[in-house]
Amino acid sequence: MPAFENNYPGAASLIQDIGKKMVVSLRGGRMFIGFLRIIDQFGNVVLHNAVERIHVENKFCDVPQGILLIRGENIIIIGDLNPEVNIDEKLERVSEKEIYKLQQEQTAARKELAKKRAELFAMRGLGLPDFLDIMFDDT
Repeated sequence: MPAFENNYPGAASLIQDIGKKMVVSLRGGRMFIGFLRIIDQFGNVVLHNAVERIHVENKFCDVPQGILLIRGENIIIIGDLNPEVNIDEKLERVSEKEIYKLQQEQTAARKELAKKRAELFAMRGLGLPDFLDIMFDDT
């Protein structure tokens, strides 16, 4: 057994993945795919040739982003992309315009559902805090 193994704790474990194509999922539901170029002690990463993958139901679109700096505090999960999986077989690729329209419709439907849920809670006398503005803030 070698005296030195490449089992680093925390963000340092990503050093061995520099140069690989990675998937990064962020708080708020955004997902980016790109080549990992830099990692620091805080978990901040730089992706090269990055795209934002937006998916709504069974449709998706990759929106080009270029070079992207992502703060470590916003990363939920990061991992390398499996090159053997072809997403085009499982999901339908659509244009940016179409995916933004679908995403807007999905957000409106979620807001409506949340409002109905809040009304039902209020009818039953249960105080549900109004988190709609926070949950669906577009800024």
